[in-house]
Order: sequence, then C-alpha cells, then structure tokens
Amino acid sequence: MSNNYINAQTRRMFKDMLNQVGKDLVFGDHRVKYGDALRIVNGKSFESLFNIWVTKCQDKGLMEIDNTNSSEKYLKWSDKYSSVEKAVKGMEILKGII
Repeated sequence: MSNNYINAQTRRMFKDMLNQVGKDLVFGDHRVKYGDALRIVNGKSFESLFNIWVTKCQDKGLMEIDNTNSSEKYLKWSDKYSSVEKAVKGMEILKGII
C-alpha cells in the first residue's frame, strides 16, 4: 500500500485478496482463481464488489476523502493505521462481504 490513494493498484490488490479468500473455479481442465475469474467473466460484478468493499473500508476508517485540494477530492488510505493493519482489516472486511 505504498501509494496512499485508491487507484488501479488498489483494484489489483483487491483482486489478489479475492484470489486468497474465494474458491477457485474450474473451467474444463483449467483452474482459475476467484478474483481473476470474476474480473474477466463479470467485470461489473467485480466493480460492484470493489465499490462495496471500499464503502465498508470507509465506514471502518481505513479509507477517507482527502480534500486538501479544494477543487478535487480523492479517496485515500487513512494514515491512522500501519500498512499491516490496513491489510489485515481490509481482508477482514472482504471476508465479511463474501
């Protein structure tokens, strides 16, 4: 979580987290991790699940709006927690969703 803002890197991390907590899917002779399959087969469901996760992370104080620039607001990881705490809490939130 070296980049403090929520961006494409966060989506990749979320996909990897889904791969860890979701069950693998089998297509013929191929085994596909849950996050990979969801992102490829149903991108809208992936984005919906990502948005739910982000909202829950905000509710728990892991993410917050950075409004230091008055013209634009960005979502960022909270500075209240260490990277390890953010990862553990983010995973707990995800497990509560799926």
